[in-house]
Amino acid sequence: MKPTKQEFLNSVQRLNRQLAEPDTHLKKEQALLYYDKEIAPYGYPSHQERVIKEARTMYYYNCFIVHSADETTGPDGNKLPGEGFATSTEILSLPTYYITDDLADSLIQTETPKKNDLDLEVLPELTIVFSKKFSKLNTVRIHTEANEIIVRVDYMYEKVVVPFEYSIPITQKDSDCCVLCDARETFKRYQCKNLFKLSTVDYFHKKPRDTWKEDEMLRDLVDVKKVDACMQDFVIDKMPISFNFVINLLHLLQQEPDIISVQKSTSKYASTNSRGFGSVKVNNVPNTHWLGEGFTTRVSYANNTDPEDPKGKPKRSHWRRGHWHTILQGPGRKQKTMKWFKPTFIRGHKQTEEVSK
Repeated sequence: MKPTKQEFLNSVQRLNRQLAEPDTHLKKEQALLYYDKEIAPYGYPSHQERVIKEARTMYYYNCFIVHSADETTGPDGNKLPGEGFATSTEILSLPTYYITDDLADSLIQTETPKKNDLDLEVLPELTIVFSKKFSKLNTVRIHTEANEIIVRVDYMYEKVVVPFEYSIPITQKDSDCCVLCDARETFKRYQCKNLFKLSTVDYFHKKPRDTWKEDEMLRDLVDVKKVDACMQDFVIDKMPISFNFVINLLHLLQQEPDIISVQKSTSKYASTNSRGFGSVKVNNVPNTHWLGEGFTTRVSYANNTDPEDPKGKPKRSHWRRGHWHTILQGPGRKQKTMKWFKPTFIRGHKQTEEVSK
């Protein structure tokens, strides 16, 4: 079924009933503005579909908190609070950023700086959406709390989108510690929250459940083995990918803010379904905020005289990783700035030769 405004309004009403504090409730006018605030560009997930799915996830997540009583320990050690759209007011007003595949891949294939040079006081709250063709990540949301970067990741696992949250501790002093290792360590604090988030996904249930049924004992439906396997997949595979992406993107935004561009929408219609021609007319069409609109991947072609392959054997396509480097400049070369040496995609010919045979 195609998502509709009424469906979203109904979802918001259910969330409001779950949340005790009135200031966490989303008013009808706010809900309508949030529903219409984005028109996803062609090839990207529908904003309207995303927010309706997010509402359903929040609803079931809140159900788990209610049914789990005292076991709901959050990252700060306190009882987990319920979630709703108004609990993060920044999300309602800030634009969504749509990133090109070339820039996303290049950031993932770049080594993070050995010394983090991020100013946490000026880091924005960001929601980044990846194209439907990009298989590594679906959505990344970033915001800062104290000396940590809080990262919310949605990605495809076993043909379903799963949500995870973790934090990246950032210190302003030199350290020999691996920041990714620190992030993996802090991930333990999000164990309970991530467990509940995964439990909102139908794939991890032993049997089907009724939509929006609040009094169901949801914990009894969860397939623990599937959840554990997904947790392992995230920590081993997707956390390093999202970590590289987040750290490199934030450094890039500080060094090259022009990577963001704003494009006026050419359509008055928002896609309501990822398939077919379903759409709905939207008033006051918003602009599209791009990350890397004109960015292109550096490509080099492998050859039999490549110094990395002195025997002249055919090479497979692969990435030659990028990196950050501190550059001295200005009077007396006393000013330091970071420069991104972009990764290069080496287009090999081994696969081509195998196919031709």
